Amino acid sequence: MQRRVKMLEQRLSPTPDIGRLVLVTPNSWRDADRDAWERAAILRDTTVKDDLIEKYSGIRPTRRPGVISVVIVPAPAAIEEADEATRAAWRQRVS
Repeated sequence: MQRRVKMLEQRLSPTPDIGRLVLVTPNSWRDADRDAWERAAILRDTTVKDDLIEKYSGIRPTRRPGVISVVIVPAPAAIEEADEATRAAWRQRVS
């Protein structure tokens, strides 16, 4: 996944509208974090969402109007329905 992000960044550079791209797969996260993500979406709590994005990607998202920094990519359905250990192994493989 990181290889794809780097290729996208290279193709889109030096466009000022694009920040550091981060791909996240919230449906592959730990159960508690998936619940927190969904709750943050309902409450529009960007701080919690940013904390979770940083936790799983290592990069804090950019929050400037018109700047893209986070792309949400769903994990396969089999991964979404798997146990936490399987989801963690999948995240490790694709990162």
